[in-house]
Amino acid sequence: MNRRTFLSVIAASALAVTHTSRAADQADMTGDDPMKAAEYLSLLESFTYIPSMYQLYDYMHPDAKKIVPRATVIGWYSEDFNPRGPKPATATGVQWLDSWTWPVSGVAYSNVAEVSYTQEFADGSVDNDVVRLVQRNGEWKWFFGRSQSWVEEQNDRFDQLSKIGPAGNAPLGLDVLTSLNFSLVGELPTTLYSDVFKTNYGLDDLSADIQPGESFLPSELFRYKAINPPSEFPLGTVELGGYLNMGTAKQQLEAIATITQNQPPVEIIGWNSEPSTGLPWLYAMKQGVDVIGDSYEFYLMSETAYLRIWMMTEEALGEVAATLAGTT
Repeated sequence: MNRRTFLSVIAASALAVTHTSRAADQADMTGDDPMKAAEYLSLLESFTYIPSMYQLYDYMHPDAKKIVPRATVIGWYSEDFNPRGPKPATATGVQWLDSWTWPVSGVAYSNVAEVSYTQEFADGSVDNDVVRLVQRNGEWKWFFGRSQSWVEEQNDRFDQLSKIGPAGNAPLGLDVLTSLNFSLVGELPTTLYSDVFKTNYGLDDLSADIQPGESFLPSELFRYKAINPPSEFPLGTVELGGYLNMGTAKQQLEAIATITQNQPPVEIIGWNSEPSTGLPWLYAMKQGVDVIGDSYEFYLMSETAYLRIWMMTEEALGEVAATLAGTT
């Protein structure tokens, strides 16, 4: 037994003895105890709440993120892992490895903490396994998958673009639009339902809502919000703007489709970057958006502009779409 191995065994024994039942904390991801970090990761994976899945993915090693998209991780945990009813795992020991190779990529890492753990499930099963953690910029990082073939299988399985291929023309009558211009905002309905009114939304307040981030620049934005009684949340918004980055309408639409399929719980209902009639389009549903429930999103793309309609109900989306299409 070499000196490092001997010290690793001593350290593992000490941590196993001193490590007591406790509440996992985010600060553990930057601490000096990989057992605590492993338990915090287990706490995140035990939740079905989507933001915890996003955080779990954020803690994955950057090298793994290049191979495994977020849709794969969230999809696998949602469909295969969480139905078993996982309880947060208890770390039982740690072994320090001079070198460990992630089988998925073949890349070797040094100073790897191999944390052993026990995890119980509501279905009565118990997992006794290990997780390998590597510190990067002072933060513990984990790896998804133990073989290249398995990861490729999961990537294919949870790739929404491969499940929902481009097909058909834009629904809701919006296939009649062959161009996008700013006169469209004047055609928007002034009310949705009896108490929901259209109001101009200051673009300075929109910075957190621009989709998909740096690609688009909104020029006009209207929101529909209940006035009496007042509502904290809008029923929806309609956004019209131009591109920040050059590219064809097809490229812009496919960029949105790629981002959407990597942002569960967003579900693509339909899309087509090259329809036979009308403009490239994408129709998606966001499931369980925080405290305000499901929402529906529709994109139309031209070579110079984009139109985004976001509504909390399909009925409201349909009414806005019908007005823009001139069918009411």
